[in-house]
Amino acid sequence: MTPDSPAELRARGLALKAHAEALLTILHAQARRPYFVELAGTPKAGKTTALHVLERFFKSCGYRVHTMRERAADCPIAMKGHFFFNTWTTCSMIAEVLAMIDTDTDVLVLDRGFFDALMWLELQHRRGQVTPEEKKVFVDTFTKTGFTGGINWYRNFTRNWQRAEGLDHHVRVPSLMIMAENDAVLPPSAADGMEKLIPDLEKYLVKDSGHWTQQEKPEEVSAKLIEWRRKRFG
Repeated sequence: MTPDSPAELRARGLALKAHAEALLTILHAQARRPYFVELAGTPKAGKTTALHVLERFFKSCGYRVHTMRERAADCPIAMKGHFFFNTWTTCSMIAEVLAMIDTDTDVLVLDRGFFDALMWLELQHRRGQVTPEEKKVFVDTFTKTGFTGGINWYRNFTRNWQRAEGLDHHVRVPSLMIMAENDAVLPPSAADGMEKLIPDLEKYLVKDSGHWTQQEKPEEVSAKLIEWRRKRFG
């Protein structure tokens, strides 16, 4: 196969740019949410280079681009091969995506996104870092339920607080707040002041645990739930 000449490559590039600029007009007229472009792959596969090319191309066509890069360097979990490391980076990425939904962004470029996380789950399974039983729990759950329910709850975030603005936010029943010492998403400090809205509140801190206390410290969490229920309700 004869490689394209520089003139041919330039002509194809200009044609692609023209299509992208035409699509931008349609996007502004019809889209209610930004488009997502995700780059997935193993380390050193060339994702960063491709990301820079895409970012420059979309911006040159007039798109408002926001690039989201992986948060692996910020993850408080030291073992990068641990299953929860992949879970943390995925949840952090989802939180940032949700924050961009109601902005004027046209395109979100994801470096390590949804499909990349699933790819790493499969890779960790093949390496023996995730047991077949652990993988089966996730596969069976999402095969049955899909992702729509959880995603829709987050998509409705803005409407939820708008409709609940005038409601009484006080909780008037006995309540237990279980916090995680190393939770980077909802740190224990996020519970400061809860007593103002929940007068009958007990707080319990699970030490040396991240966000997923039920998975990281199942025995401790279960014991606390049983102890608290018996103490309050007999």
